[in-house]
Amino acid sequence: MSDALHLAHRCTSGGGNASIRPYQCHPHWQAAGVPTGSYTSGPYCMGYSVLDDHVTSVLGHATNQISKLLATGRFDTLAFSYDPTTKLGGRIFKTAQPVRDYIYEQIVALVAEGRVELLPSKFVGPGQDGDFSYMLPRRPRTLFVFNDNEEEFYAHYNDPANPHR
Repeated sequence: MSDALHLAHRCTSGGGNASIRPYQCHPHWQAAGVPTGSYTSGPYCMGYSVLDDHVTSVLGHATNQISKLLATGRFDTLAFSYDPTTKLGGRIFKTAQPVRDYIYEQIVALVAEGRVELLPSKFVGPGQDGDFSYMLPRRPRTLFVFNDNEEEFYAHYNDPANPHR
């Protein structure tokens, strides 16, 4: 099987809305992860606590990937985990509010640039809107942006078979 047909990255499901992680891989290309922290030890472990050069670089790579996916013209909507209080949903990591604000602002800018509809989506339970696994087959022209960890993001992003990096 050629690299174009099979990513070396595992493309395995994660927890919560990261359960759609396989949909960022061939043949689906309907999801994109945005890191909100890391599982390795160090200053980014269990959530980006500050919007520094490292974090803005990582988020720049994520934004670039989303931009390239939107440029395919396959999507008319971008859905992301939303919380009315913190702007960006997600509970796996303790991500600082300035980082959440920055991610939200980047998503809004991409939507304006890509001329697609923004769909803020709050998870309220499985099997209903807000649950990306439930929504994904019902919204084939939607790009789903899920919160991910830095390790999984870069395993996918740096894969030579990823055409959206």
